[in-house]
Formats: sequence, structure tokens, C-alpha cells
Amino acid sequence: MWIADHWKDYKVLDASNGEKLEKWGDYFLVRPDPQVIWDTPHSHPGWKKKNGHYHRSAKGGGQWEFFQLPDEWSISYSLNTPASSGHPLPGPRDGSQAGNLVFRLKPFAFKHTGLFPEQAVNWEWFSGLIRKSARPAQQPVKILNLFAYTGGATLAAAPAGLLLPFHAISTFLIQYITMKRKRCQVLHHRRKRWSSPPYSPF
Repeated sequence: MWIADHWKDYKVLDASNGEKLEKWGDYFLVRPDPQVIWDTPHSHPGWKKKNGHYHRSAKGGGQWEFFQLPDEWSISYSLNTPASSGHPLPGPRDGSQAGNLVFRLKPFAFKHTGLFPEQAVNWEWFSGLIRKSARPAQQPVKILNLFAYTGGATLAAAPAGLLLPFHAISTFLIQYITMKRKRCQVLHHRRKRWSSPPYSPF
């Protein structure tokens, strides 16, 4: 299994009693996680420095409590790093760097921030496959993403080579991902097509 351990702007610092302490860039967040079944002391100093805490409601859902957390902020991730499995992922055919991805984050009402950091290993994997495909510019790689939830995969795939991603997502997320795309310079010259239900074929 590959582990997403090449992040510089994201890290899980501690976990206890159904919650995890994470650092997203310069900010500490505490969010619920049902897989954290152990109850250990909150010894990490980040628990006392939290900038945001999502409290789960017994009736479902929950709400954020903020402590000097901005409405939005950015973190970045550098593609083209070797996977933890020990098997380096293929780089661009021209020897250049795959690119630095910039993600704009914000706390949503359902505890998410607009990004799933553990997916970085998948970004590395498929961007490597795209770069290795050796297709001519006239035949771009086409991607059908049926669960384009945050736009992270699109940002990761675009700088890997010529491609035409097609997305099936909600109108709200299209608007949010479009804003993300504008902040990630590697995407300005790539072709993309966005769609919400009903879906259209390539």
C-alpha cells in the first residue's frame, strides 16, 4: 500500500477519542473520525492551539467552532515524488517537473475542507500513467471522473500531460473547483470540460 507521506503542508499530528488533530498549512484543525477508537491523552500541543473544531451532533451533522481561522486559505503539494512503496513513479517524458499544485481550502458545514490529502498517492499514480502514455499532442488522454468531489484529481492530472478531463459533479462543486483552478497556474493552458447531472458522453 502507498502512503501519502510526501505532504509538506498537511499532517495528522495526533488522534484520540474519535477525533484527529491535523495541521493544514499554518492552521490546526480538530475533526471527528470514527476510526479513532482509542482514548489517549491529548499530549500534542496542537490540541490547545486549534484554529477550528468540528463538533459532531448526536442528531447527525454537526457544526464548526473557530478560533482565528480565516474563511479560506491555501496549501500546496508537489507532484512527481517517489511513492513510499519504494517504486518510483515515472516522471514527465521531457524530464521537467510535474508541477506544484495549489489548493484553496475552506471549512464546509459537513466537516470537510475541500480536499482529501490521502488521495495524493493516487494523484501520483495516475499522473505517472498519463506522462508515460507517450501519446501525441493530437490524441490527448481523456479522463472520465464519476466522483469529482473536490477537484484535486483534476488539478493533479492536468499538468501531467495533454488531457481532457470530463467531470460529473454538482453545480456547487463546479463553481468551487473552478475557483481552485484559477489559483493553480499549471491549469491555465489545459482543456477541461465540467458537467453536472445529467451526464454527457465524451
